[in-house]
Amino acid sequence: MSELQKLGNKIKSAVKNWWILTILGVFFIILGIWVFRNPLESYLGLSLYFSIAMFIGGIFQIFFSISNKDILPGWGWQLMGGILQVVFGYVLTSNPEITMVMLPFFVGFWLLFRSISLASFSLELKSFLLPNWWLYLLFAILIGIFSFLVLTRPIIGGVTIVAWTGIALILAGVAQIAISMDLKKLHSLGKKL
Repeated sequence: MSELQKLGNKIKSAVKNWWILTILGVFFIILGIWVFRNPLESYLGLSLYFSIAMFIGGIFQIFFSISNKDILPGWGWQLMGGILQVVFGYVLTSNPEITMVMLPFFVGFWLLFRSISLASFSLELKSFLLPNWWLYLLFAILIGIFSFLVLTRPIIGGVTIVAWTGIALILAGVAQIAISMDLKKLHSLGKKL
């Protein structure tokens, strides 16, 4: 087998299940839009939806990281993030009283972790020589800024956290979809090689 064929097989297998990130991105965008459309929804409703979103997002992230463990060097971070999301999502869903009180901190730290995870992933994409890797790093920085705002201003209350959370969720969703499209291109390139 030639070196070019080996590279093609490596690229093709590196990005299997790229579509999971598309689904996750669409899910985050829908959740972000829902947050904006229902700013006066009860705080309990937001905390419940956030907990469920965290749980489902964690399941998708676990599946993606395991299916790409042989190729992605940082797959363990993706797996750890998914496991933490599932655990926190479960705990928060089963204890809505805690979620209501601690929601700003959970949202802030969750967004901060998503930001760090996206920054790490963007650097992995750079190693695949994808030209748009810097765009994902920019999304990671923006999400990090919103996480900082949520964490440092939790007292401001519902509408502010709702707006910051909605913006961050939409940014995270757009970034996930953009990454999945680049991974799909890599997948197609691997087939051609």
